Amino acid sequence: MLTGRLAQQETLPNLPGVQSFVESGKCPGVTLQDNFNYQQYAGKWFMGYKMDNPFLGDVQKCIQSDYTVSGTGFSVRTSGQNFNGNNAEQIGEIKSTQEFPPASLSVFFPDTFPANYQVMETDYSSYSCVYSCTTTNNHKSEFGFVFSRTPEGVNSAWTKCGPSFLKNRIDFAKLKP
Repeated sequence: MLTGRLAQQETLPNLPGVQSFVESGKCPGVTLQDNFNYQQYAGKWFMGYKMDNPFLGDVQKCIQSDYTVSGTGFSVRTSGQNFNGNNAEQIGEIKSTQEFPPASLSVFFPDTFPANYQVMETDYSSYSCVYSCTTTNNHKSEFGFVFSRTPEGVNSAWTKCGPSFLKNRIDFAKLKP
């Protein structure tokens, strides 16, 4: 089954122990936001578009995250609704690591493995384009997110993030509302 990429980057067949979000290929090196500013990035963000992501747990729609600066990173409270329309939330952390630039962070939420959180582009006041990808051997698990400061701004954020995903060779069509 093709994922919208070249044939050599097909999704792996349904093999025991292989998650559906793992596909052939390697993560691209992405361009990150210059001079990332934690104070300006803090606050409420609404998730407008995302790649399928099993690590959001029960929080699957109407997703918003509150980022509070905590040292060299953020405390994050992500809330929304599950598929049944009931309220759900997760509390976690997004931290900077010394070996990477400030816009390349690590995300930690309960019952999930740590992942990277790369801010490719943001204007801090209306949109943020975020990418997360892990390569293991010749396979990758990738996730993309388009955030907006308001629910009404998600389509504008989508338009602003498109070029950032494309220039970094990320299949923008995989992001869904």
